[in-house]
Amino acid sequence: MENIVHNLLAAQINSLQSQNCNTETAQDTVDPQLRVVRMNWMIQKFYQDQLQLLQHLQQYQQTFAGNVAPPSPPGSSIADDQQRLATEVPAEQPQASSDEKVEDHHQEPVVLQENFIQMSPEKEWVALNRLGEASLEHASPSAAGPVKAAQGPTATKLRFHPYEFRKRQHGANIDALNLTGPVEVDLKYHKNMARSFGSSKEDSTPEQQKRRIRNTEAARISRAKARAISGLLEKESTEAAETNLQRKVLVAQKRVYIAGLLKLLGMPAKDLMVEWEQQEQTDDDQDPEGNEWAEGKRTPVHEAPMEC
Repeated sequence: MENIVHNLLAAQINSLQSQNCNTETAQDTVDPQLRVVRMNWMIQKFYQDQLQLLQHLQQYQQTFAGNVAPPSPPGSSIADDQQRLATEVPAEQPQASSDEKVEDHHQEPVVLQENFIQMSPEKEWVALNRLGEASLEHASPSAAGPVKAAQGPTATKLRFHPYEFRKRQHGANIDALNLTGPVEVDLKYHKNMARSFGSSKEDSTPEQQKRRIRNTEAARISRAKARAISGLLEKESTEAAETNLQRKVLVAQKRVYIAGLLKLLGMPAKDLMVEWEQQEQTDDDQDPEGNEWAEGKRTPVHEAPMEC
């Protein structure tokens, strides 16, 4: 299984290095990916060394908790590993004497000290980078193009231009935002927003002052007139809406009253829509100058009060 992961990381490194990165922008885009893949490979190498060390300790210490599986042979799959672990019988280790146990116990710090040498963070960083470069050269000896590697605290930062990144992500021309609602922008006042009539040393002439005053008064009158007209229109619209509502309520009350009265008297119900259309037609034929009708005069019909 470790070999599969190792081969996968090596293939990723080869594919990233095989890309033709001629411009600095493309190189800056690939370098972080190579760095991440290289760090993953180094971490995998570190844990593989840890596994080998634990296997070495398990051979000389029987009280070690757990059973560490040996590394998989090259070219094996997950199903092969599971079948091999199921059929494999662990070999019985010979009983060691108490003196040998004591000696092995004293030799453990020595082995750990040999594998993990104490060093400063700067030296450790340089050593890890050298190990990564060596592994890359071993994995892809025919890869074209040098690989930039960071060198500890003095590493060079990647060039990052926000406008180039935005251009690469969204294209050359960025589409405008689709606003679905009102936008409120907080605008701070600045002295340049006020009108200026030249410098303070150059005073305006009397004609300019009169023209300015006349324009200011005309603007004020125009704004007051617009406000008055808007108020009158709003008031007229409100009154018309109230009148229309009152008429609708009155018509509904009359229709309900007439329908109830006809039902009480046992008379057939009338279709009032026909009478309503006739009334509208007669209203259209009315003369606008007076109460006279274009097609003659209509005698008013006085309805007698009904007694219930």
